[in-house]
Amino acid sequence: MSVSAFRLSFLCLLLLECVVATVTTLVRGTDHIVGANRGWNPGINYTLWANNHTFYIGDLIRKCPPPSPSSQSLIKLLKPHLQISRERLRQLHHLRSSRELE
Repeated sequence: MSVSAFRLSFLCLLLLECVVATVTTLVRGTDHIVGANRGWNPGINYTLWANNHTFYIGDLIRKCPPPSPSSQSLIKLLKPHLQISRERLRQLHHLRSSRELE
């Protein structure tokens, strides 16, 4: 393969990557966080918030921003310590119920 054919192949591949990246971004949609910086709180008129946004097919509407990688790591770390078996929950509920009867 000559140098000019290699350059042409490289440029075609680069152009294809740019097109794929652009199309992927357009299809993905927008990630809307309800309430923006004020968040999801009682007493906020979300109709007014929604009137200031344009929504399209493929957009995501969330109550809060997605968790950060550090908070996901923390959840994975603490999850085994926070889990409790159903049997233990029944025991605790029974203990609480019996104390309320006294």
